[in-house]
Amino acid sequence: MTEWKILRQVSMKEVETLWEEVRELSLGKSGRVERLESPPTPLRFLREFVSPNKPCLISNATLHWPALSSWSHDDYLSRALSNDVVSLHLTPNGRADALVPAPSTSSSSLCFASPYVHRLLFPEALRFILSCGNANSSGTVAYAQQQNDCFRSEYSALAADCEPHIPWASQALGCLPEAVNLWIGNHLSETSFHKDHYENLYAVVCGQKHFLLLPPTDVHRMYIRQYPAAHYSFSQDSGQLKLELDNPARYVPWCSVNPYPSPETKDAEISQFPLYFNGPKPLECTVRAGEILYLPSMWFHHVKQTPDSSGRTIAINYWYDMQFDIKYAYFNFLQSIPYPSTCNLKLAGTECEDSGSDMCACLSKYAPVADVVKMSKDGEGTITIIQPPKINSTAFNDNDDDYDCKGSNKEKKKKKSHSTTPTTSTPTDILRLMDGLGLPIPPDIYASLIKECSTTGDATQATQLHAHINRSGLPLSSALLNRILLMYVSCGLIHTARHVFDKMNVLNKNSISWAIMLAAYMDNGFYEEAIFLFVEMMELHSTIMLELPAWIFICVLKACVHTMNLTLGKQVHGWLLKVGYATNLFLSCSLISFYGKFRCLDDADFVFDQTSERNTVIWTAKMVNKCQEEHTHEALVAFTEMGRAGVKRNKFTYSSVLRACGRMKDHGRCGRLIHATTIKLGLESDIYVQCGLVDMYGKCGLLIEARRVFETVSDTKKTNIGCWNAMLTGYIRHGLYIEAIKFLYQMKAAGIQPQESLLNELRIACGSTTLENKTDGMRI
Repeated sequence: MTEWKILRQVSMKEVETLWEEVRELSLGKSGRVERLESPPTPLRFLREFVSPNKPCLISNATLHWPALSSWSHDDYLSRALSNDVVSLHLTPNGRADALVPAPSTSSSSLCFASPYVHRLLFPEALRFILSCGNANSSGTVAYAQQQNDCFRSEYSALAADCEPHIPWASQALGCLPEAVNLWIGNHLSETSFHKDHYENLYAVVCGQKHFLLLPPTDVHRMYIRQYPAAHYSFSQDSGQLKLELDNPARYVPWCSVNPYPSPETKDAEISQFPLYFNGPKPLECTVRAGEILYLPSMWFHHVKQTPDSSGRTIAINYWYDMQFDIKYAYFNFLQSIPYPSTCNLKLAGTECEDSGSDMCACLSKYAPVADVVKMSKDGEGTITIIQPPKINSTAFNDNDDDYDCKGSNKEKKKKKSHSTTPTTSTPTDILRLMDGLGLPIPPDIYASLIKECSTTGDATQATQLHAHINRSGLPLSSALLNRILLMYVSCGLIHTARHVFDKMNVLNKNSISWAIMLAAYMDNGFYEEAIFLFVEMMELHSTIMLELPAWIFICVLKACVHTMNLTLGKQVHGWLLKVGYATNLFLSCSLISFYGKFRCLDDADFVFDQTSERNTVIWTAKMVNKCQEEHTHEALVAFTEMGRAGVKRNKFTYSSVLRACGRMKDHGRCGRLIHATTIKLGLESDIYVQCGLVDMYGKCGLLIEARRVFETVSDTKKTNIGCWNAMLTGYIRHGLYIEAIKFLYQMKAAGIQPQESLLNELRIACGSTTLENKTDGMRI
């Protein structure tokens, strides 16, 4: 027993030394969050902050966002979101998802309380938030903190005011954000200590956010325990929020520390949580409007806020997926080590009843590595540590010569920098490591590994990962099954994905499941299979169609074009009209193009007329349809009406109208006017416009002008076969066969393959069948 006490004291000392070393090696001697005066390069951000898991504060990061000026006006926000219903989280004290005194019916002193979520129009929600911050007689605090990618769903009308992602962060992390969230609160809004499994880029737009930060190695100082879950509900009788325990009962692991205790409870909090209050101070960081805080994954953070002059604080955060690599395994192992100060403090009502069990059984609810560390309760309170299986030390890059842990901090040696080739762990490597450590794998780890396989497209890793999931016996939710579907699709295993899809329970097949399979068939050219699957969905699960995104119907219309199925396309259009989806701009554009492919121009015009908001894409789609032989004049009329309506014309618009000009028998007069307009607008160097000009001048017989435009195409763009074929067509159609043959040699020298139909036309024109397109030469 004496030996264990010595070992325990050594363990305590080593953990406390770890707290200090992390601050010294990762944060420097200043102990402050490093501030950058401008956004870093992707390489610097990855090397100096993401890899060492180190936070930083970036000034002048979002000054170019329109949101910084426009969102300070309530009228602007209310107009932009006038018809949008948003989620408002209501609590009595502004502390959503936090520990509060449990209801009197509970045997525990504290519980984890979730807010009451109220759905209402945004203008009302904003007024509610502001009124709570000023004077609130009802005792309710409102906070818009829906998360779950709410900025791109509930607040999508504001998308143009901010960047969809942080470019330098996306490039460094190699992905786009998994979620973008909007936060609107007042001075009462507060977020308790917690950690996220995301790389977090937190941008403040209005007001200030005040963060307390602790690195993941300080996990024992958070006193994470299991608390009974509860939720606020609204009582119609009293008009007040009421706290109720969840039924059936469940427990939530949460940080016990309140860093700002009241004067009445301060002494009790300090004595109850000495590791936090007596240990190293947390990092304090204030994020102001125009600044971004990089908050690394798994860092514990507590957030308070100071509103602007209008009484609210607004922020956006971008969640990027973290890498579940060996660092994550280390963190879980550290968390599993029973630190005496935290293990001896029991939560009322959570002790295990079996005499042979102990407190680590409670710990196992939130520490997934309790298989490695086990405690047994006897007369002397002994603790047994079961060693995990040995792991090759080279995997840890551990070298005693690299760092000397003895002596004072001044005598510590700096890490040697070795120029070694970095290695990347595969999902199966991670699974093997965690299995070796005896770590049960939760669903979020599986989800991250599935995403890794989807990104790499490694079919072998995907099948091995799926087999591991099946062996684990983990109940598969709809979200996880959908990720598995997407993984197989990304790896090119379409038939395997369909097998998983067919085995899914009917209740697990949601709109996302159907959308993944439909998109997979479309992307791989299986248009018949896509149509059969869509028809099956219409017949068996018609209600799911209401939840499908618009782009799925666009894919179905495209499949109808490829399979020449006009009837199904019209049925889809009828269903869209019935449910009110036909006014969607993207669907309207697809319907116009769909009917144009079948030369049903009257139906296309009907869709155009039913569209209330006509943008550039809608007008261009109409013009493309009109650019058929007998409707060229109507295409020019549509082009003129588009200008009168004040709709901006883009390069595709001019490319389309030039096709119509080429069929006008006016010796290129109309085309020349369009050409002059493109020069004024600076579009004459665009490859689409240039191809349209070459085609137009060639069809009008103005081959000198056509060749002049062709020669202006830059060398980097001359790989576009459209320009070459347009120029060759002009020579052939106007009988300049010698020029056409010379041009064929130019195409060969440039590595461009001529269109076979043009070669056949030139053979017939020359009265010979000996004109061939060979790699070793051409002969007539």
